[in-house]
Amino acid sequence: MSANTFYVIFKIDQQLFAIRLSEVFRIVRVVQITSIPEVPEVIEGVINVQGDIIPVVNLRKRFGLNAGELDLDAQIILINSKDRMLGLLADEVIDILESQEGDIISQKKLLPGADRIQGFIKNEENMILIQDIETLLTINEEKKLEKSLKKSKKTIK
Repeated sequence: MSANTFYVIFKIDQQLFAIRLSEVFRIVRVVQITSIPEVPEVIEGVINVQGDIIPVVNLRKRFGLNAGELDLDAQIILINSKDRMLGLLADEVIDILESQEGDIISQKKLLPGADRIQGFIKNEENMILIQDIETLLTINEEKKLEKSLKKSKKTIK
């Protein structure tokens, strides 16, 4: 018998995404995002959460979705990636979904080369993309972000 995994389901544009609940630190309402220079294009800026400066990733840019306006109802999902805590902009956090291993479809079967997606969850109505947080940023994007954060550290509060 395979173990079940819990996922946080969220929406960006009209696309549903999932992240393992175990990778989610916290979900917060959208707050002021401060722009900092010389960050990778997918980084919207940074937020201050209880004194921690957290880069915010805009998955719309990563996946070429409609730019859209930042809605005051939007949320930021704080995740623990391999190198740092990151925030993911989400139009709406929808639910927690329990899924069995057999419900997951490998991304290699449907979208070869989709290296930022771990796989898909297919339920009755939707195909939900499982975000791979370990490949959220490329090595070059991670280096560029680190350099920019170090430069901006004195001015970010």
